[in-house]
Amino acid sequence: MTDLPPPPRSERTDRLYHLSLLAYVVVVIAAAALAGIVEAGWLRVAIAAVAAAAFLYPVVVWTRMDRQRGGVERWLTLESTSLAYFATLTATGGYALFEQLADAPRISMYWAFLFAVFAWGAVWIALGRRVS
Repeated sequence: MTDLPPPPRSERTDRLYHLSLLAYVVVVIAAAALAGIVEAGWLRVAIAAVAAAAFLYPVVVWTRMDRQRGGVERWLTLESTSLAYFATLTATGGYALFEQLADAPRISMYWAFLFAVFAWGAVWIALGRRVS
């Protein structure tokens, strides 16, 4: 496999990412407001689906931005993502065992998501300090 240089990072992709995050925040706020008004049923499922789709787009753009990085920045992204994944897998798998075997209280998936985000950020900062 030949090592091709990564394509240049574009300002358009950066702008697209920031706009997609802003759109996600707006959609989630609107969905939360509507969920309090709308009765349970298919409309609430549709609201949740729109919010989930709005979350998917920034993830796709972020992945595209990561593929455009090179050198130390690309290594840092790869390492922090893999270590955060391992930490999240270990923590959520371990807690799932406690839920099933020791009657631990069930937690919301938001906590698993927040753990993953904070784990990634902590690893990014730690590795970033190590290489700088």
